[in-house]
Formats: sequence, structure tokens, C-alpha cells
Amino acid sequence: MLVHPAKYSDTETLANAVMYYYQQNDMPYGFHPIHRIDRNTSGLVLVAKLPYIQHLLVKDDVKNVSRLYWGIAEGVLKCGSGVIDAPIRRHPDSIIERIVSPEGQPAVTSYRVLESLCNASLVELELKTGRTHQIRVHLAYIGHPLLGDDLYGGSTELISRQALHAVRLTFKHPATGEIVDVSSLPPEDFKKTIASLILRNNF
Repeated sequence: MLVHPAKYSDTETLANAVMYYYQQNDMPYGFHPIHRIDRNTSGLVLVAKLPYIQHLLVKDDVKNVSRLYWGIAEGVLKCGSGVIDAPIRRHPDSIIERIVSPEGQPAVTSYRVLESLCNASLVELELKTGRTHQIRVHLAYIGHPLLGDDLYGGSTELISRQALHAVRLTFKHPATGEIVDVSSLPPEDFKKTIASLILRNNF
């Protein structure tokens, strides 16, 4: 699901869903997202009810909000954990695709392998910066694109979208100071892909 409509005709978006919920419950709020996830990435998105809360969190969202993802990457990563520090820019021939380039904006992703599967790895990733397609570009850059991510060279044999799920958000509420920690289990297509890879491991 898109976070925002990409064009006027887009109605199945998070923005539309949130505004519909507000209207149905007579809640006088607008749509104030703290961050976004890519189309077809599943999982958590943080949305503020009030613009001043959005402003407080967005002004440095990477420091204010810890975002963890699970991804299924092609191949077995040689290192069990690491940091990918590689700047990202828009591909000169595409309005969608991004590439690693010395001319890009700073981009840092840390990762930890949770499980090695059959020619694939279940990886936990944390964004240290917030570039478009950052995790997808970084994993492709080190030779391990996400399964299903055909834009960046991933195989679509087992899953038809990028195998990426926003699994956990942790942040300090700017009004109360309370630490808020929320998590989301992966959807069925993600779990079925892992199950298929485990089966292949056993043969």
C-alpha cells in the first residue's frame, strides 16, 4: 500500500485509510506521517495525529525513531553482522531507481543475519539514515538483493514483491517522554517464503 497517493486516481493508500478512519470516528485530525515505506514493503508506519508532534519527530526522524526491518536477501551473507555505508542518488536514467554513487547523499544501514537459509538469508536491518529505497539499494550493492525485488535484481520465484517488512518501531513520545515500542509480525507471503526456503534446506 502506498503511503501517499502517487496520482489523483490513487485511493488505496495509507493516507486515504487513515483519513477515512478519522471521519468515521469524528476525529478532527489530518494525516501527518513521520516516515514512509516503499510500495509493497509491509509493516509499520508511524503517523502523528497533530502537526506539531509530526514536526518534533520529523525534524530528525532517524535519531528520534528507531526503525527495524526484516528482509530475505539472496545468498548467504559472509559476515553475520555489519554496516553498509554507501551514498545513494537517483539513477540518471530513471525517476524511480536509485544507485550507490560517490555523488549521492550519505546512507548507512546496519544489518544482522538472523538465519541462513537455502541460498538466502533472513536479515534484520536498521536504518541509520532515511534514503529512498535505502535497504533495497544497499543489499543489491553488496550482491544480496532482496528476494522479489526485480527492480534491483532480486528473483521473483518465491515472492512477487520485495521481501521486506518493517517489523519494529521504537521512539520517545515527544509530549509525554514515554518510550513507545511497537512490533508487527510479517504477513503470510513473507512467512511462506521463509517456510519454502527451510524446506529446501532439508533436501
